Amino acid sequence: MSAETKTPTPTPTPTPTPELDLPLLDLNTSLNVLIQGVQIGQKAGVYNLQDSAVIYQAIHSIQTMAKRAEQQVQAQQTAGAPIQDTPVTEAPVSQ
Repeated sequence: MSAETKTPTPTPTPTPTPELDLPLLDLNTSLNVLIQGVQIGQKAGVYNLQDSAVIYQAIHSIQTMAKRAEQQVQAQQTAGAPIQDTPVTEAPVSQ
């Protein structure tokens, strides 16, 4: 009877991700890029129905807040009134 000896399999060492020297984007551009990436994934069927609903809600919230902020800036520019933060009410999450 021969005894089998098992040699341990070496664990691969993760390769560090190189730092990319990319210019920083402004917040609005960064959010738009992320939203577009998520929408591409949605069209490709990457997300299930529940994930899609949560992602849609988040995108809708971001777009609504951006629109309100833009309207506040425009109102301040035309009326000379100070810009005030308007709280965004949270929509209930359906599960």
